[in-house]
Amino acid sequence: VFKIGALGSPNVFTATYSTTTAYYDPGGAYWYRYPSYSFGFAGSSSVNLNTCDNRQVYPDCVSHLCWHLDQNAGGWRAGCITGLINPTWRKVIYKGNNNFAMCNSDVDECA
Repeated sequence: VFKIGALGSPNVFTATYSTTTAYYDPGGAYWYRYPSYSFGFAGSSSVNLNTCDNRQVYPDCVSHLCWHLDQNAGGWRAGCITGLINPTWRKVIYKGNNNFAMCNSDVDECA
């Protein structure tokens, strides 16, 4: 069961160096990859990177995911759930073609 997910272009793996701002990707989420610290996304550009995004403002926190990089720790958060440094959580990345389109199920018929 997946707790949280987002679409992103290959650009989401590009390094960013801001500890307070993530960048918008056409997939609909704001992404960051801070070398030696963390990788993740949020529903807004506002993040608070220590070793991982620890912004806990509800309801904004429900759209945040953060994984530790280059450390002896796994993930940190999936939404508002934090402290995910145990073997019951898995990191998953799916790769597809670079041509994706957003689908609004309230308006479009999504396939």
